[in-house]
Amino acid sequence: MANLLKDSSIQVKMLKIMGFVPTTLWTDIAWERLCELVGYDLSSEETKEIFQGGIDDKILYLVKRPVTAISKITFNNIEQASSSYGIYKEIAVRFDRHLPQNTRFPYRMSGICNNNEIIVEYTGGFTVATFPNLLIMVACDLINTLQLQTGEEGNLSSYKISDIAYQWKSNAEITGKFDNILSNYRSF
Repeated sequence: MANLLKDSSIQVKMLKIMGFVPTTLWTDIAWERLCELVGYDLSSEETKEIFQGGIDDKILYLVKRPVTAISKITFNNIEQASSSYGIYKEIAVRFDRHLPQNTRFPYRMSGICNNNEIIVEYTGGFTVATFPNLLIMVACDLINTLQLQTGEEGNLSSYKISDIAYQWKSNAEITGKFDNILSNYRSF
């Protein structure tokens, strides 16, 4: 899991947003939390996913996004020709025909099979050059929020001095504020 937030070009952007460059510990924490919120490691790497049961559509959605290359697809241990599929909107594989569920008949195998297997090997995720500014902004917000929760005030949910009152959000509220922003990057 490569932490793209440690790259110097991304740290320059973080400096502009936050006014300072966070330490390695804070960038590691923000990276882990960001990956946790979207549901997968955001850095670009070769990935292998196994699907059971076939699909009733021509589109098979993948977890790691954006999908940049598909190296190999096998259906019931038969490698598919690369001309029979392609990348769909950087989030899925689009086949030129339906992959039927619960049958091996189209592949000259006799009988019914209750467990078709589709294996997709692909490259997905972001590189330093393609890492979205929106995710950098969310990482900076996560760092700021987490830093405010540490120290003596981090154990309090609110406090008041004279006419000035401070109240912190719970972790659920903090995570929830990123839901709309991160929905385009989530695979679930």
